[in-house]
Amino acid sequence: MNQPRIHIRWYAIADFITAAIAWVAYILLRNHILEVPFIFSQKFYISIVLAPLCWLAIYQLFGTYQDIYHKSRLAELSRTAACGLIICMIVFFGVIFNGEQGDFSLYGKALMALFVLQCSLTFSVRLFFLNRVKKQLASGSVYFPSIIIGTGILADKLFTAINTNKEKTGYRIYGFCSTGSNGDNALPVNLTHLGNIAGINSIISTHNIEEILVAVEKSERGLLEKILRELSNKEVNIKIVPDTVDMLSGALQTSNVMGLPLIDVHNGQLATWQQNIKRLVDLIISLLAFLLLWPLLLYVALRVKLSSAGPLFYSQERIGYKG
Repeated sequence: MNQPRIHIRWYAIADFITAAIAWVAYILLRNHILEVPFIFSQKFYISIVLAPLCWLAIYQLFGTYQDIYHKSRLAELSRTAACGLIICMIVFFGVIFNGEQGDFSLYGKALMALFVLQCSLTFSVRLFFLNRVKKQLASGSVYFPSIIIGTGILADKLFTAINTNKEKTGYRIYGFCSTGSNGDNALPVNLTHLGNIAGINSIISTHNIEEILVAVEKSERGLLEKILRELSNKEVNIKIVPDTVDMLSGALQTSNVMGLPLIDVHNGQLATWQQNIKRLVDLIISLLAFLLLWPLLLYVALRVKLSSAGPLFYSQERIGYKG
């Protein structure tokens, strides 16, 4: 599939450039507000590189650099504002701990300017990319190879809804995969029957499937466990068609995906930003524990090596993420 997709690296490069511009503008404005002469020092040039790199690390921590084709512009605006606020807080406490003297209300004005510059520049460029993505999906030059899994009647309704939706979804439905239940007796007329869910591996690899839309009746929701178990080790995005009663009652929270209400199925219990923060905390605590315990660990390692045969480190093949 030769699609002109925008790689997420360009998103990150644009963030770096806008962060550097915002940082230079902040320094110039701060010096003007504080009436301090500006000097092109080595420290200034280093900060132009280090500051944007720190911003990119914060963006990465909050899960910004995921697939650009599954981003919401509203969600990206809120994420940009949240990261901008964190950046300003870091700079503010950096000013305090650096021992800089003066009227802190003036520093506050400079930091407010940094927040406005950072957020407006960053989101403007991000909005350009996201609008470009929307146009690509609308024109069909970029699409998501997809299949529908479920019972025939509901699958046919979903297929019709996708095709008649005024707002282009980006889904290119390659066919229908049955569940093997009684509801499959009414197979969709307009959909190619690709086979049973037992052959899902072959179907995904043959058609390079990226999106799987699960459509089963509420009375057959027991099939969901079977379907999700089959898909648990596949590198695909899974979405489920919600039940109307559940949506109206608020029992389920749905996301409006390009005009269609669908439930995103996440493999993990935590959101991306929560996973990243947890991973960072794990690494920091592990590093601190190692620095404190390395004498004990070294002693144990030597005792193990001297008291028994075989290698010092035990290794064994394990089943990992996605199988």
